[in-house]
Amino acid sequence: MTAPARLSEPPLTPPSRWPDYRGDFGGAFLWLLLGALVYAAALPFAVRADPQLAITPVLGPSVQLTPLFGLPFVLARLKRNGRLRRLVYFLLLVPLAHAAASYVAWAWAVEHFRPFPDGREFVRNLFAGAIGGVTGATLSFAVLPFLALVPRRRASVWKAAFATLLLGTVGAYGMAWGLRWTNALRTMAPNDLVLWLECVHLPWQVGFAASLAWLMPIPPKLFRIEVAQPR
Repeated sequence: MTAPARLSEPPLTPPSRWPDYRGDFGGAFLWLLLGALVYAAALPFAVRADPQLAITPVLGPSVQLTPLFGLPFVLARLKRNGRLRRLVYFLLLVPLAHAAASYVAWAWAVEHFRPFPDGREFVRNLFAGAIGGVTGATLSFAVLPFLALVPRRRASVWKAAFATLLLGTVGAYGMAWGLRWTNALRTMAPNDLVLWLECVHLPWQVGFAASLAWLMPIPPKLFRIEVAQPR
């Protein structure tokens, strides 16, 4: 006769540094998409609280709210291996990458700003958005292998490069069309600022969510097993 006995925690670390997990694109994307929507919902309140701060690079509300993007995903994956690394990535490193991208795009835009319309505003705004989008994607993707959140393989590099080009394009058109629809930097009206920032950030974050879900395999849940032991 045998009786089931519950073990404590079985060893979960596989022999290799990075096992071949298949990943969970759908689940990861939905949680990251939820984070993008939470960010988009919070942004209008933060902008209207202080419209002058809204256009400040690095310290503006669009950067301060960045941890909201990854928070649902981090909480949903607390029972998976790598929780601390994901927390550091989404709550610290991604906001820092966003701050750097915001500063670089703003610096380029200020350098090429023209006080009067000359017919080339849309092109300049495309460049500003592309610079910000590529910078944010490059910095965000570059730290993933060092945190062991993606495999150190050639395929990961090609995926990240493709996603960076995509996010640069999204950032370019989000910036350019957002300013064409609102002219927020000239009017400084709160509603214009909100619409402009939503055009810049929401499409980019949706693309970023899809890219991360594509790049990052997620380890399986922690579990307990029951084995039969002789009396």
